[in-house]
Amino acid sequence: MEADEPLIEEFTSARRVADGRECAARLRAPADHAEAQAARDERILAELKSALGMTAQLRLEDLDPWLAFW
Repeated sequence: MEADEPLIEEFTSARRVADGRECAARLRAPADHAEAQAARDERILAELKSALGMTAQLRLEDLDPWLAFW
């Protein structure tokens, strides 16, 4: 059985690495979702500030969406 020990150790190490990658992927998904939500929230807040007159200037795109394409 001692001859199998390095093979078992290598398999165990490979399994730990794979488990670590799976764990990272599971943790990354909610973090990516939270980051995207925060970006959407920031855009909404900026639009609200603009609509309430709290911003000094409007962007050209706000004045005429057609201009944004040119």
